[in-house]
Amino acid sequence: MSKTENKSWDFLWYALYAFAGLGLELLLLGLVEPVLFGGTASSDYSDTQRILHWLLTILCWGAMIALLTHFSKRKLQFDPLARRPFSKKGWVPPLCWRLCACCSTPWTGAPSRLSASGRARVHCSFSSSTSTISLRSGWSF
Repeated sequence: MSKTENKSWDFLWYALYAFAGLGLELLLLGLVEPVLFGGTASSDYSDTQRILHWLLTILCWGAMIALLTHFSKRKLQFDPLARRPFSKKGWVPPLCWRLCACCSTPWTGAPSRLSASGRARVHCSFSSSTSTISLRSGWSF
């Protein structure tokens, strides 16, 4: 197995560790908080218990981020916080996806000053054959 192949699998494992870090909240809900809160169901938490739950969750996620960052620097020679040059072309695909996501969202409940029906009227079409995005807006002020 080559070093490149090893490194690819290592990055995959780190992604899986990050996903497992999100699952730490389930351990909090299932194991830690019943002991702390005397078996109270999470839907019946008081405001103080909810705040404590979110503080514990933030601490767990922060610890996981710190561990992943530390070990990725040390073992993979990859610093996720390092500044890297970014090409201007790198903005195009995320911008296109975001524009299409915004255009395809049914924007209901818009303020009545935007349109008579209380709905924002935005129409978006994407043509993959010509790689263009057209946006028509029917705003009425």
